[in-house]
Amino acid sequence: MARLPVPNGDNQTWGRVLNDFLRQSHEENGFLKQNSVGTNNIRNDAISENKLSPELRAKISGSGETAEVMSSTSDASVNITSFGADPTGQKDSTAAIQKAINTAHERGGGAVEFPAGKYKVSSPFIELKGHVTCYGHGNSTVVFATGSGNANDPTGVFHIGTYNTPNSDPNCTRAGLRDMFIKTANGDFAAANPIPGVCGVLLNTDWKGAKSQDPDAVHSVRNLEIWDMDRGLVVVGKDDQAIQFYNIRIRRALNQGLLVGKPGSGGAADNRFWGMDVSSANRNGNGSAGIEVYTSQCKFNQCTSWYNRRQQSSGAIDPAKNGGSIGDGAGWRIKGTKNMFIECTAQENGGHGFIVEYGSNQFVSCLGETSGCNDSSTEKNPEHAANFCILGGENNQFVGCRAENPRWKDNTYRGAKTGFYVSPYIVNTRVDYGVVALTQQEKTDGVAVVNKSLSSKSLASRGHSRVEVNELLYSSFPRDRDVISDKA
Repeated sequence: MARLPVPNGDNQTWGRVLNDFLRQSHEENGFLKQNSVGTNNIRNDAISENKLSPELRAKISGSGETAEVMSSTSDASVNITSFGADPTGQKDSTAAIQKAINTAHERGGGAVEFPAGKYKVSSPFIELKGHVTCYGHGNSTVVFATGSGNANDPTGVFHIGTYNTPNSDPNCTRAGLRDMFIKTANGDFAAANPIPGVCGVLLNTDWKGAKSQDPDAVHSVRNLEIWDMDRGLVVVGKDDQAIQFYNIRIRRALNQGLLVGKPGSGGAADNRFWGMDVSSANRNGNGSAGIEVYTSQCKFNQCTSWYNRRQQSSGAIDPAKNGGSIGDGAGWRIKGTKNMFIECTAQENGGHGFIVEYGSNQFVSCLGETSGCNDSSTEKNPEHAANFCILGGENNQFVGCRAENPRWKDNTYRGAKTGFYVSPYIVNTRVDYGVVALTQQEKTDGVAVVNKSLSSKSLASRGHSRVEVNELLYSSFPRDRDVISDKA
């Protein structure tokens, strides 16, 4: 009977003994003989289910298709195609993707891989889970939304809660999403009509006082492209804090491209945003800016908001009136406090560049350029646009910020009339080392880069403020009385 060689034995015959053993089950070319391996000669547990390929498991289970069977001892990383997700985009993969995420979550967390391909999803779309990171293969992984949404209670293609209904599970912490392309209607890169009520990513985590393993959600969202959505990225939950958002490109939103905090109620404080790139928002003309901030203590580093569409008349964004449409087509609208904006830009927006309405914010080395741009407005008139529109609030500080319009080939100025519009109602506000180049107002009468109603007298009545732009200085500080522009 053929056998394996004996260690330290079978002198001079070791190779022959081994070859005789292998010939029992192998052809001369090394392949297994037909029917050479059966259940009668496999020891128990020698081959466990988790070691088999998904295709073989499917055959064993008799399902006729890729099976989702996975042993409890398998790795924490799962692949959505093992659960039936279709990478061709022909079949709806919503249920399969959700089952993969739920499986990883039930095991205590893990990673869910979205291989390169096109994945069709629909309502209720994909719910992210605590301690589960969903990751793709960059732009070769496309997840596209179909069907309909609820404009009265928006959700996200990837979401935690909905806009009006938060996720209150205290175990919902450290969810992750990265490296994929999220869009509407199809799996290619062509533009498509957004679905009202369907956002790209929506986070609304609120434990309503329940004790969690961590005081903050600490999710992570990185390296995404989001196109053709109601809103691109929405973060509104009370416990959506200590989150890192990195390198996210958002295009063609019906409303805001990026919404941080809910208008009127806040939420989403203490987060970090790096490299957000938002453009072509406000496509439905509801008065939205590309990026809107209604929260506190967030940090925005090297973020840009550009080419957002102004659908209403120039008079609707007149800062002197400060009406409900002031944000229409703006780059940024800030109605929160204690936020920092470092090297951020607003460029070629149809409305204002930066609109600042609340206090205690800090802007360092920010650029507002070509606000009121003809190419991103339905009405070709930048009469009321400002690159920086400072409407109110206390203790705002602008350091080294620049407002500029390019000179076009026909020697015209297709941009903001005002570099810095500073309301006389500001309190304890500083604009230091401001620079303005080539505004409409500078071109026509050379008078000011701030609105004419501003004076040192008006500043003195509203606390200590100082506005220094180019050669102009308005100040309520006694030390500046000999050099202020209006000698008030």
